[in-house]
Amino acid sequence: MRFAIVVIENDASRRSIQDDRLAYRKKIEAWMGEQAQAGVLVGGEAFETEVTPPVTVRRAADGTTEVTEGPFATGQETLGGYLRVEVADRPGAVDVARTWPTPETLEVRPLWTAG
Repeated sequence: MRFAIVVIENDASRRSIQDDRLAYRKKIEAWMGEQAQAGVLVGGEAFETEVTPPVTVRRAADGTTEVTEGPFATGQETLGGYLRVEVADRPGAVDVARTWPTPETLEVRPLWTAG
């Protein structure tokens, strides 16, 4: 089964990046290499979160859209990216997420497959 592991930045992860960006990246790169070599990691992308802010587009019931600068939700946690993993089942995806090496919050979601 394929799952998305959504990476959610938080204050602790941002501090970790600011304290030592190179060490932070090395931890993630090593983790990704291990997961790819094991055949678990099949893709993913990091969102650019430091220079260009996101834009949120919402559609109202009447069909009009509203465009606002910034993330869809405000707060200490923001979307940082996602990973695609292929494992036997949901507990397997959770096990992979548990090994993530840096302090982000992770959300595990099954990926929809067209019937």
